[in-house]
Amino acid sequence: MLVNNAYDNNHGSVLILVIVVLAAVSILGATMLTLSKNEIEMGTNLKVKEMAQYNCDSCTITVSKLIRHIVDQSNEGTVGIAAGSALAPGIAYAPSTTSDPPGTEFAKKVLFGLTTGGCEDVQLNPVAIANAVNAASNGQLTIGPSELDSAADIRSSVVTAAAGSAALEHMGGIGHGLGESGASGGGMVMKFVIACRGRAPYNALHVGYSVYRKNLHVGKGN
Repeated sequence: MLVNNAYDNNHGSVLILVIVVLAAVSILGATMLTLSKNEIEMGTNLKVKEMAQYNCDSCTITVSKLIRHIVDQSNEGTVGIAAGSALAPGIAYAPSTTSDPPGTEFAKKVLFGLTTGGCEDVQLNPVAIANAVNAASNGQLTIGPSELDSAADIRSSVVTAAAGSAALEHMGGIGHGLGESGASGGGMVMKFVIACRGRAPYNALHVGYSVYRKNLHVGKGN
């Protein structure tokens, strides 16, 4: 009888040990699941953050080029560039608040500092860009329109005098100011403050401000 009691006590100790081990394994499993979930969420957050930043940067570059084309076209007597044209691919202007077409109204804001309503002057057309990328890659690259959400606003513009410089700024031989005959070779420069924002899924948002400088009357592209 005493032997049986000893056996029963030992059996109970093993059962308790098994329960403790199972509880520890369950806790470890739950911890690993939580860590895995957190890593997935962190990876997703990083991805959408970078996507929002890339959309913002793309908008900054695109709108800077659009401003350059608008100023160059105005020197040839044309005010405004149509959305989706060769000089404004993937561009969508905000609805006009005046009697002018949206492209003309935006050009007047660029050229003359026209005040317009709203906080977004230009948007990148996600459908047009996605279709262009798909066509250029022969259908090998597909971009969802929700991945291309960006817009820009011209916050301010100013026309100032700029001194010339004999130093070359680029390999193409363009002076730092205007002309290459020292300070006497200066001219006029337009400077723009451009606010761009890029969005991505899960409400990711990136906002950037940049200053774009356009030399006047020195040929296209400067």
